[in-house]
Amino acid sequence: MLEYISKIRIAHKNRLESKELYISKGIGQNFYKEIDHVFSKSDIKVQSMPKGSIDTLLKVTGSSNFTIFLLSEDDELFKQDILSWKGLNTLSPFLIVPVFDGEKGKETIENLNIPKDQCYHCLNLPIHPKSLESVIHGGFQFLKLLKEKHELEETLDSRSKEIYELTEIGKALSSETNYNKLLNLILAKGKEITQCDAASIYLVKNSNKEKTLTFILSDLKLSDEENHLPLNEKSTAGYVALTGEVLNIEDAYHLPKGSKYSLNLRYDKEYGYRTKSMLVLPMKDHEGKIIGVIQLINKKKSKNVDLTTVKITEREVILFPEHDVELALSLAGQAAVAIESSRLKQRSKEIKELTDIGKALATERNHHKLLRFILEKGKEITHSDAGSIYLVKTNEMGDKYLSFMTSDLMLQQKEVTIAFNKKSIAGYVASTGTVLNIEDAYDTPKKAEYTLNLDYDKKHNYRTKSLLVVPMTNQKNDVIGVLQLINKKKDNDIILSTIESMEKNVISYDDRDIDLIASVAGQAAVSIENNTLYQNIENLFEGFVKASVTAIESRDPTTSGHSERVALYTVKLAEIVDRIDTGIWGHVQFSRDQIKEIRYASLLHDFGKVGVREKVLIKAKKLYYGQMEIIKNRIDFIKRTLQYESSQRRIQYLLEKSREEALQLIQQEDIDLICGMKEVDSALEIIINANNPTVLQADIDNTIHDIASRTYFDIFGQTQKFITQDELTALSIKRGSLREEERLEIESHVTHTFEFLSTIPWTKELQHIPEIAYGHHEKLNGEGYPRKLVVDSIPLQSRIMTVSDIYDALTAADRPYKKAVSMERALDILKLEVKDQHVDPDIVNLFIDAQVFKVTQNAKE
Repeated sequence: MLEYISKIRIAHKNRLESKELYISKGIGQNFYKEIDHVFSKSDIKVQSMPKGSIDTLLKVTGSSNFTIFLLSEDDELFKQDILSWKGLNTLSPFLIVPVFDGEKGKETIENLNIPKDQCYHCLNLPIHPKSLESVIHGGFQFLKLLKEKHELEETLDSRSKEIYELTEIGKALSSETNYNKLLNLILAKGKEITQCDAASIYLVKNSNKEKTLTFILSDLKLSDEENHLPLNEKSTAGYVALTGEVLNIEDAYHLPKGSKYSLNLRYDKEYGYRTKSMLVLPMKDHEGKIIGVIQLINKKKSKNVDLTTVKITEREVILFPEHDVELALSLAGQAAVAIESSRLKQRSKEIKELTDIGKALATERNHHKLLRFILEKGKEITHSDAGSIYLVKTNEMGDKYLSFMTSDLMLQQKEVTIAFNKKSIAGYVASTGTVLNIEDAYDTPKKAEYTLNLDYDKKHNYRTKSLLVVPMTNQKNDVIGVLQLINKKKDNDIILSTIESMEKNVISYDDRDIDLIASVAGQAAVSIENNTLYQNIENLFEGFVKASVTAIESRDPTTSGHSERVALYTVKLAEIVDRIDTGIWGHVQFSRDQIKEIRYASLLHDFGKVGVREKVLIKAKKLYYGQMEIIKNRIDFIKRTLQYESSQRRIQYLLEKSREEALQLIQQEDIDLICGMKEVDSALEIIINANNPTVLQADIDNTIHDIASRTYFDIFGQTQKFITQDELTALSIKRGSLREEERLEIESHVTHTFEFLSTIPWTKELQHIPEIAYGHHEKLNGEGYPRKLVVDSIPLQSRIMTVSDIYDALTAADRPYKKAVSMERALDILKLEVKDQHVDPDIVNLFIDAQVFKVTQNAKE
C-alpha cells in the first residue's frame, strides 16, 4: 500500500496542471493590471471574472485546473446559492479570496453566502503586491496538497474496498464445495474485478504420455483442438504455464517482435470478435507450483459497455493497468489454492467412495443387485448419463461370448449377446483387455477395428457421444466382463433430454475418470467372481439340502413334501413378523440371512430320521410290516392243522366205529371244525383290529391276552402260542402304534438332527441352524422333547417352526397311520395346543389371521 501511495505522489509531481486566478471587476481595473504584472513571470494565468452565475464558472474551470477567485464584497457571485458553489467544487479544486474595503472583512465574511471552508484568506484594501503574491502562491500550494489528499483518500478507500472484496472472494472460493461452481466463480470474479469482457481457465493436466493444458471454462466457444493444448510456449496460455510470467498484451494482433507465443485467430474470424487487450496470469499453489492459467480478455473503459462490434472494441478496450494486474494476481493465487483444496477434497471423497463401493461390493450377495450397484456407482463417480455391463460367458462348445446383464438403455433381445471379437466396442475391450476412451462415438478413428451400432440412437432419438469402456479383470488377469459408460456430463445434475442438450453438455472422459473406473472395475470383477462363486456354493448347498430332504423322504415316502411345506409356512410367518413394527412383534426383525437360516433349519429339521431304524420310522401299525403276514400264515397253519386233525379223526371213526356211529361222530366233527375255524378267524380279526393305531379298549386288551394264551402244535410237534410275547406286547399298545422304546427312538431324530447339523461348518450368518432345528418339538410348558425346555429357553424361530410342523402333520395326506384332517379341524387342534400350553398363542393367532396356511396353495398355483 505504501508503495502504491508513493507512486501516486510521483504521478502528481509529474502531472502538469494549470493555475488560474480570476479577479472580480469590482476590485478595479488598475488593481487588475497591477496583479497581472505581479504574476506575469509565473505559471499563474490571471483572468477577469466572466459575467454570469456559478454555471458560467463551471464551464471555464476544468478538473485539472487549480482555481482561485479574487472577489470583491459587492460581487454578485457572493449572492449565489451555496449549493452552486459546492457543484463547482466537485469539478475542480478552488479557493475564494474575498477582498474588502478596510478592516470590516472579518466582520462581514460570516455573512457571505459562500462555502466557509473554501475561503482561504481575507484581503483588505489597499493590498500590497508582495502580500498578494504570497497569499496566491500559498493558496495554489494548498489546493495542490488538498487535491493530492483527496485522491489519496479515494485511492485508500478504493484499495480498502478491493481488499475487502478479495477477502470476500477468498471466503467464497474456500467455501464452495462444487468443483464446477468454483471454476465458474473464479471466472466471474476475474471478469468483475478487472472489468473485462471475457475470460478462460486452463488447468495443467498430467497424462501418461505428456503434460497438457486442458480448457476447463470460458465465455468463448472453443474448438475441440483448443480444449487440449500441448504444454509449450507457442500459445499465450502455454507460455505463461511454462514460464510463470504474466503477459499483459495491449493488442493481441500486434504482439512484440520475437514473441515465442502467438494468438489463434480462429475464434475471432468465425464469430466476428476482436481480441485486443489480454492479461494472462499463472495460477500458483502455496508451493509455487503452476496448476493452471487465467486468461482475461478485453479490458473495458466502462463495465457497462457491450462490445458488440469490432469498432466498439477498438474504441472502448484498453490495456489492463498495473492495478488490475495486482488484483488479478491476487485472485489467481487464491484460485489456485481453492482449486487444489477442492481437488484434495474431491480425491478424499473419491477415496471414500471407492472404499464404500468396495465394502458394498464385498457384502452384496444378490447378483442382479450387485451388477446394478456397480453400474450406478460407475455412472455416479464419472457423471455418466448411461451405461451397460456385459459378462464373458462360455457356451456348450467352449466358445466365449458377451452376455448383456444390465443397462439403462432399452436393448432389444438380439442385443443381449455380443460376439467375442473386435467388431463391437464391448467385444474389442473384452478380447484385447484395453481401455477405450472415445471422445465422439460418431467420429471414431478410421483404422479402428470396432464400430458403434447406431440402431439404438436412431430408434430412441439418442446421441451416443463420449464413451468409456473398461475391462473387468480378475486376480488372474482374465477379463470376466466389460463396464461401458456413456456420455459424461459437465455436471451430474444435468438431464440430457434432447440431442441438442447432449451435444452441448456432454464432454470427454479424462484420466481421473479412467483411474476411478479402472479401480471400480477391478473391485467389481473380484466381487462378481466372488458372488458367482458364492452363488455356486449356495446352489451346491441348496442341492445338498434338497438331496438330504429327498434322502429323508425316500426312507419314509409317506411324509413326502413335509419338509418343504414346513419351510414355506415357517418362512412366511417369519417374513410377516419382520414386517410388523408395532405391538409384541414391533421389536422383532429378521435379516435376509436370518430368513435363509430359518428356511434351511426348516428343510433339515427332520434329517435326524436317518438315524432311526427304517421299520420304526415307517411303522404304520402296532406290528411291524410283515409281522401281520406271519400271524396270518400262522392262523392259516392252525386252521389247516384243525382240518388235518379233523380228517384224521374222521378216518379213525370210519375204521373203528360202526357205520351209523361213525356218521354221527363225523357230523359232530363237522360242527366242531366249523366252530374251531370260526373261532380262529375271530381271533385273527381281533388281532387285525388291535393292530390299528387306535386307543385300545380294555375288553379287547383282555381278549388279546386270551388269544395269546391259546396254543397249537407246530410241524415239529412243539407247543406254540397263537401270538408270541413280542407280538402281544405290540398289540397291547394302549394308544398309537409305537412301543415306548420305539417312541423314544423316533423322538431321538431331533437329537440326531442337531448332532448332524452341528458337524457342518456353517458360516456366521447360518450358525444358528442346528439350534433352531433342535427346538421344533419342545413345548412351552416343558413337556416337549428332547430337552423339555420351557418357553423362555425355546428360540422364537423354533416356536414358529413348531406351529408349522404341527399344522402340516395334521393336514398332510397319505399318512397310513392317520387320516388327514381338514384345515378348519387342524386350526381348532392348534387352538387346543395353545390351551394346553404346548405352542405359542401369538404365533398361532398370526398363523390363522394372516392365513399362512394358504401359502402351500399359492406355491402349487
